[in-house]
Amino acid sequence: MPKELLHNYFTFAAHILNLIPMKKTLLIYFAISLGLITHAKTIEKTFFYTDFQLEQKGDYFIIQAPNALNTAITGQALLPWYAAKLLLPPGEVIESIEFIGTNLIEIPGSFQLMPKQYVQPISKGGSGIFAKDEDFYKSNVAYPNENITNGGSHFWAGHSIGFVNYTPFVYKAKSGIISYYTQVTIIVKTKPSAKGEAAQLLSNNQKGTQNQIASFIDNPESLSDYPTQITKNDHYDYLIITPEQFVAEFDTLVKHYLVRGLKTIVKSKEEILSEMTGQD
Repeated sequence: MPKELLHNYFTFAAHILNLIPMKKTLLIYFAISLGLITHAKTIEKTFFYTDFQLEQKGDYFIIQAPNALNTAITGQALLPWYAAKLLLPPGEVIESIEFIGTNLIEIPGSFQLMPKQYVQPISKGGSGIFAKDEDFYKSNVAYPNENITNGGSHFWAGHSIGFVNYTPFVYKAKSGIISYYTQVTIIVKTKPSAKGEAAQLLSNNQKGTQNQIASFIDNPESLSDYPTQITKNDHYDYLIITPEQFVAEFDTLVKHYLVRGLKTIVKSKEEILSEMTGQD
């Protein structure tokens, strides 16, 4: 914040403080101070890589790596990209990302990696055109230019989750040299977000929801940052009543509501009648 603007800010704040009772002064001063000293939070996660293999298809090779998606710009070399799914602090979203690769290993040999082909509906069949960016394959510049991209911030039952796409591989097309980092550290800085604050209204930190989120994200230890929600086991947000033969059909809808923090139960008419006594 520029010095002149900062001076004006405190002058205005002091004027406001003089107009209110002393008991409220400390509270407002504290709020103003918090607004000035708010800093981005940082999340750091390290991944290790050795599990991959080179598969030959005709004159080209493809790097096959578990839990990775081979992708690229059409005509350029396919590389495996991973998705890091990181739980962010409550109410926050991604502000910036950083990729740190450690221990770059060169794979012996020269390999022409398969270029990405055109994508079109199966009903249309193959295009009959082999896509290859000749300028790309004549260049020996390290590829990709950036080993990391921001996949955005999303929300699951009030939990902020940041998606970061990255590849530990580096390729030089002209010489056919493939290298990879055995260790990759992803650093994410976050910031408060109005959207993130609104998402917290749907917060569901019950055990079932926590287990689902824990199995999805790469830093389940961060779940402790979210306040524990204590609810009765028999509390539900929605009750669905349907004939017995349709109960299983609502499983998808129940899960859909659950990830949004809405606990739902499905009861069949037959089950309800069997639990009731007497007649109308």
